[in-house]
Formats: sequence, structure tokens, C-alpha cells
Amino acid sequence: MTDIQHYRDRKDAHFKGPHSPLSAERKQGFTGLKYFSVNEEYAFRLPAMHDETLRIIEIHTNTQEIREYQVWGYVDVPFSKGHHRLELYVPVEEDDPQRLFVPFKDRTNGQSSYGGGRYIDAPLDGDEVVLDFNMAYNPYCAYDESWSCPLPPASNWIPFEVPAGEKAL
Repeated sequence: MTDIQHYRDRKDAHFKGPHSPLSAERKQGFTGLKYFSVNEEYAFRLPAMHDETLRIIEIHTNTQEIREYQVWGYVDVPFSKGHHRLELYVPVEEDDPQRLFVPFKDRTNGQSSYGGGRYIDAPLDGDEVVLDFNMAYNPYCAYDESWSCPLPPASNWIPFEVPAGEKAL
């Protein structure tokens, strides 16, 4: 809990600073990002199934660009509402990842969270991945449309709500 709060405090400070994705006008009234309450039900340490082929996929962005990622593997997440498999990605040039990129959508998108989906940077610990949805965050394009952000592929669309992590402003 304290690690999550520390992360959130640092992020709020960043959003108030000079490298914030917020416009000067939006920063004036900014009092902090909004989050779902921390819920341990959405924090997992799971076996990561590595795919040695590291196939490359193209992921579209909100600005109609295409970015290439390697599918590092997948993880089966035992949500209380049902299991769901998520693909784990790394940038194409990444050889020895310490973290895996997990863009996802769920039923909170467009309601209480950003409509385009959210991200998790999941630490890789040996054969396991730490997948904590309480650490889910919005891409910068949620705050400024000029940012180019990867959109979660259909394989990472979760068919129910995951009320954890960052909310929409």
C-alpha cells in the first residue's frame, strides 16, 4: 500500500512539473490524479509463459501510427470474475526485459477510466510476472491528444470491469 501511494504521489508531482502532459491551463487547477481504491484482489504474482519465437506484431496508436512490439509471452490472470489471458509485450529492440508492457482495456474504459485503455509496466522476476492492476495508468494521450499512444490489442480486452489503478481525470 505504501509503495502504491508513494508512486501516486510522485506521479502527481510529475504532472505538476515542467514535463507534464497537462497543458499550462490544465495544470493550474490540477490537484492530483484520480484512482480507484487499492484492492489486493487485483494484485497478482503469476507464472509468465514465455514465447521463444518473440513474434512481432503491429499495434496501432491513437494518432494512426503503427508501432512494432514483440509478443514476449502471456499470463493467465485468475480474476474473481473469471480467468483471462493477457499478452505481454516488449519493444522490438529489447533483448533482456526487466519489465513487460501490458496494455489493456476493460469495462471501466469510457466510464470511470480513460476510454482508450490503460497500461501496466509489469516487473519480470525470474519465471514470474508481477501484475498489479492497482498500478495501472493512463497513457499520456488521455491528457493531451497530441501524444501518440499504443492502443490495447483485442487480445488484451478484458470482458468485465477491473476497478483498480488510475481513473479518468
